[in-house]
Amino acid sequence: MTFLALKEGHLFPEGEGKYLDTKLQTDEDEQKLQSRLLNTYYFARTSIEEQGVNLLYLALGMLRWYDTGDSETLRSAPLVLVPVSLERSSAQERFRLRYTGSEIGANLSLQAKMKSDFNLTIPDMPEAEEFDFNDYVKAINTHIAKEANWSIDADAIELGFFSFGKFLIYNDLDTGKWPKIAKPENHHNVISLLESGFHEDVL
Repeated sequence: MTFLALKEGHLFPEGEGKYLDTKLQTDEDEQKLQSRLLNTYYFARTSIEEQGVNLLYLALGMLRWYDTGDSETLRSAPLVLVPVSLERSSAQERFRLRYTGSEIGANLSLQAKMKSDFNLTIPDMPEAEEFDFNDYVKAINTHIAKEANWSIDADAIELGFFSFGKFLIYNDLDTGKWPKIAKPENHHNVISLLESGFHEDVL
């Protein structure tokens, strides 16, 4: 995944006024920023045109953690993903970042990893009408409180590409979540293959 780290505010402004506008601030210089934004814009547009899927998200908040047995490598993963689009009316205009209106969600891959590797639950996000980002961060903090040197950077904002297609397929294939009647071991063809065998109908 490619990320563009962002901060609230205007590009390289001075003073407290930079936090009162609707622009985003980044540490990239002007030329490199425009190049990365242009590449991001084309890649996002291509994914929509070829796959019909928007992969561009604004990630809010970062969980910082260490894998078991590796206390040297600090790992990061976003908590909340907001589907966005990069737009501009002409090549001379600055890019605008817009919310697409699609569902804002938690990081499904992070939830699965925390559950499988650490037996920790990253709570699902509440309904949009009830969602409060700070409350959500507090809820996650209660679940990771016992993990040494883990933390949440609630102010982190990154723009990047996220694809959950493979994870959703993996999730669908988790038979533990299937109804009992639909489990593979209960299917008559599987039973015939592994137990009773296949028999021709007797006329």
